[in-house]
Amino acid sequence: ALINAKRDRTATVTALGMQFEVPMKALSDKRVVDVLANVNRTDEDVYRTLGVMLGEQMGELVDAVTDEDGTVDSAALALAFVRIVTSDELKNC
Repeated sequence: ALINAKRDRTATVTALGMQFEVPMKALSDKRVVDVLANVNRTDEDVYRTLGVMLGEQMGELVDAVTDEDGTVDSAALALAFVRIVTSDELKNC
């Protein structure tokens, strides 16, 4: 069906100088939709949602925003989230 063909597509999105493959199916996931609709989302919401959207790629993102002392930069994660969900690639896929 047409809906399955659209959900099977992926978008290549750049955030923080890295490229991620985001399956369109992830954007239909209720967990993602609920967080995107919530203007009062928390850092934990962002983290979980990125995990749903990126799958195994989430580890690469976390590694990229983690300092040598193990501090995970929540502002960098938030920036990646915004760059991904507002990307033209997702809108046009």
